[in-house]
Amino acid sequence: MKDKKQPTPASLPNGRPMAGQRRCGKLLKPLLSFTLVMIMTVAMALSLTSCGDTSWAADIEGTRIPAGVYIQFLMQARADAEEQMTEEDTDLWSKTFEDKNAEQWIKDQAMEMCKQYVAVEKKFDELGLQFSEDDTEQLEYQLQVAWEQYGESFYEKNGVARSSLRLVYENQIKRSLVFDKYYETNGLDAVAEADIQKYYTDNYARVKYIQMPLTDGEGNKLKSEGKKQFKEEVADKLFARAQQGEDFDQLIDEFTAYRDELEAEANASSSSETSTSSDASTSSSSTTSSETSTSSDASTSSTSSSDTASGEEEEEDPYVNEKIFKKGTTGSYEKVISFIFSSAKENEPIFYEEDDYYYIILRLPIMERKELYDDNRRSILMEIKGDEFVELVDGWCKDYRVELNSDSYKRYSPKKIVYPQTTTY
Repeated sequence: MKDKKQPTPASLPNGRPMAGQRRCGKLLKPLLSFTLVMIMTVAMALSLTSCGDTSWAADIEGTRIPAGVYIQFLMQARADAEEQMTEEDTDLWSKTFEDKNAEQWIKDQAMEMCKQYVAVEKKFDELGLQFSEDDTEQLEYQLQVAWEQYGESFYEKNGVARSSLRLVYENQIKRSLVFDKYYETNGLDAVAEADIQKYYTDNYARVKYIQMPLTDGEGNKLKSEGKKQFKEEVADKLFARAQQGEDFDQLIDEFTAYRDELEAEANASSSSETSTSSDASTSSSSTTSSETSTSSDASTSSTSSSDTASGEEEEEDPYVNEKIFKKGTTGSYEKVISFIFSSAKENEPIFYEEDDYYYIILRLPIMERKELYDDNRRSILMEIKGDEFVELVDGWCKDYRVELNSDSYKRYSPKKIVYPQTTTY
């Protein structure tokens, strides 16, 4: 009877034991139990191996990528995706990028960053490069600042340990050093100093300008007659003085004082009219007070402007009114920047008209400020060779063998990234 309660694959459909089963029952039972235990043990071991170890995300050409490094790249890739969203986009996860859903695209981008990470590490070692003392100080400073600001509120909440963040920052510096080894002076593919300077002078402009709004003191747009009068009485006269070589900073200060006084008078007039409608007697007193205040304000503005031009302290910065514009910049100054590069000649004032402003522009020799070039030289070099270097790195790692840790890949999703409460995305 006991044997019938333990059906085996050899049982007949009617539940009766086959011949010989009763004799072998006591032997089959321990064998089956032992086999079942072995199967469960192996299964548990496999489970612990695959699900328990999510400390690494991928093995790329023999280099294991720590999970924290991969998560950091997920964060960067998600930020890149968010930058591509438009005002019409309401949900990142419903968007597609390069025919991929947002989550898959972000994961793919993060894995590409992992491949580049390995490529830079290998190339850094291959070229025999080392960190200088300054490089180490830069690393420690960047790590300290980042961790103090976002360590607990951002990185740790998302599974990025300080050690992983250090690896990412180290790799960034290594990438920079590899770049220098290729393109800096005496590099493997060095860019001539003359070519860097030419790019700088062709693509950057050093200017001073007077921007003159075509509005009255209250901000109302001038009509055609008003524009004509303003141009003849103010703009043309300032432009003529600029052409005669008068101090351009002084002209800027004079127009600023003129504009301040125009707006102050409009405010005084508005205050006077309001007071008159409510109480004529009070209005008289208020208007006088307002006019006195306005006169004082205008005088102060003019004096301040004069002090700015002639005061000893301010003269220590002769570049206070200078701006540096980059060719091709878009936005509110797009048209005037385009005009500067197409029409403005160095040391020759030029007049420019827009719908809402008149401009008097003085373009200055940009290489006269050698310290400005020296401070930005490396950034300029990166502009020249940055895209080429990205292609170079991509070429190093395009055929890399990538072994994904499937459990890490499933566990770490860009959708799970938690941002600090003070940050909105």
